[in-house]
Amino acid sequence: MTWQVAAAVIGAWFIAIGAAAQEQPATAADGGVVGRMHLVWQLLRNPRWVIGGIVTVVGMGLHLAALTTAPLTIVQPLGISGLLVAVWVAARWRRRRLTRVEWFGAGAVTVGLIGLVVSLPHDAEVTPMLSDGHLVTLSVIAGPLAFAAVVGGHLLGARSRAAILAGTAGLCFGVTAALVRVISHDLRDGWSALWHWRVLVALVLVAVGGLILQNAYRAGHFGLSYAVLLVVDPIVAAGVGVVFLAEPLPTTVIAMVTAAASATLTVIGVVALAGRARPPAGIGAAEQPAPQQRSDSPRTTDRLLSRVIPPRITHQTTNPQ
Repeated sequence: MTWQVAAAVIGAWFIAIGAAAQEQPATAADGGVVGRMHLVWQLLRNPRWVIGGIVTVVGMGLHLAALTTAPLTIVQPLGISGLLVAVWVAARWRRRRLTRVEWFGAGAVTVGLIGLVVSLPHDAEVTPMLSDGHLVTLSVIAGPLAFAAVVGGHLLGARSRAAILAGTAGLCFGVTAALVRVISHDLRDGWSALWHWRVLVALVLVAVGGLILQNAYRAGHFGLSYAVLLVVDPIVAAGVGVVFLAEPLPTTVIAMVTAAASATLTVIGVVALAGRARPPAGIGAAEQPAPQQRSDSPRTTDRLLSRVIPPRITHQTTNPQ
């Protein structure tokens, strides 16, 4: 189990660095607010976003490698460790040292994750199996929620939109992690497992979740978006693992109390760090240009003057008589 834990943690760090790199291009991109494919084509032309995507893919590969032989209840919570890297990257951008709140949050997340890994059972051999009926149930839950988030996202304020969209992306990624756990196990019996329709569901959920997450970053609240994502994703994945894949939970009183206390401490650390994992001032600060920037624009000034002073009147005023 050692290499799985290491792969999950390192993968989370890569994903955090990739997310931090992609946040600024996603926020600065033109186009619609939610669910526009034009956003994807524009981001693909941004080198920083592409590099961030490559780093994210590497992290996801390490994370999926850990899922091949380790339970969801252990691997998914380790993804929260990526928030530590996000906070460090934000501090580097601002050229400052970590604050006491950030040190406290980092310590709480670290201790909480260690407690979860120690308290959760990982010796029991459970074969991950998901029936077609359960797969339909998960699809019926995730699909409409994602659609509602995309359709209703433009009706929400920036902060609420960031939280709702990030939570929806976490739902998609959490279900995808459970499907990958099943698919990776089935591949031991042959490549025919790749032709099952659960693979298509996983690919669609990854694509939809990724698009929704980029729109969550566009709301300008990176710390909130990333924190919500890191909380919802492991909760959904662990819930699917326990309910549908029969993954074990702690059985002794000491283990249950330790797991509950560790989870609580981790959430406290995430909340403490959420407000700090932001890009530096001036990067992705708002969806619309600031009023001063608009007033300084020559084209905008010309348009405003042309509305107030028609061209004919302007010509007359310039005539000597």
